[in-house]
Amino acid sequence: MEQKFTCITDVSGLQVIGQADDKYIMCQQDGWLVAIDQHAADERIRLEKLFDDYTATLHWVSEAASTKDSIAEVEGISILVPPVKVRLSSHDWNKVSSVNAELRQLGIQLAAQTLPVADEPGMCIVHIVAAPTGFALRLSSSNSFASELLYETAEWAANSELLMSTQHPLASQCKQETATDVSRWWPVLANVPQIMVETLKSIACRGAIKFNDHLSKHQCQQLVDQLQKCKFPGYCAHGR
Repeated sequence: MEQKFTCITDVSGLQVIGQADDKYIMCQQDGWLVAIDQHAADERIRLEKLFDDYTATLHWVSEAASTKDSIAEVEGISILVPPVKVRLSSHDWNKVSSVNAELRQLGIQLAAQTLPVADEPGMCIVHIVAAPTGFALRLSSSNSFASELLYETAEWAANSELLMSTQHPLASQCKQETATDVSRWWPVLANVPQIMVETLKSIACRGAIKFNDHLSKHQCQQLVDQLQKCKFPGYCAHGR
């Protein structure tokens, strides 16, 4: 008997049957048997939530940029306690400090003062004091990531012709939408450093349900219900 397999992007109307091999959520839809990769599904759900949260944060930061010296009190920004320490050469600090305004627009705030490194002339310690909530844990737990983020963001800001600003047309578009329409703000993410988007993908992947995680039928149904609310339910966080 000929077997036919196809990929679907329309997940509406799925009826959950149960979990198979602790890897797939088996459903039926219009006479088709549908297998949903439980990791990819939860990863997609988490990524869209992270995209929503970060684009909303960019919106609130752009709103506050002209009226506040600090973005620490802006919705979606977390104060890092203790601040994240990053060692930089004086040359690199000059590059980073020259794009401090752009860092703020991305939701990253640095302390005004640097500290010299004892016995290492030409080196200093920079403190990241606030960052978007979605990035806070990764920054606090990985000093190498904090350094990479500053380096790549400084390079991006120095070379990008599409910097985020309150005058940017996409930022203006954000102001016209309501908080319930934040997925319409996602195009803003095309104009942020790639490391920001890739980090959100990594966070979504690491936090998602894994293969061999057992799910009850109720948990399978909850996952499918959430997937049906996604903007792009048929694609994993990596675009496949």
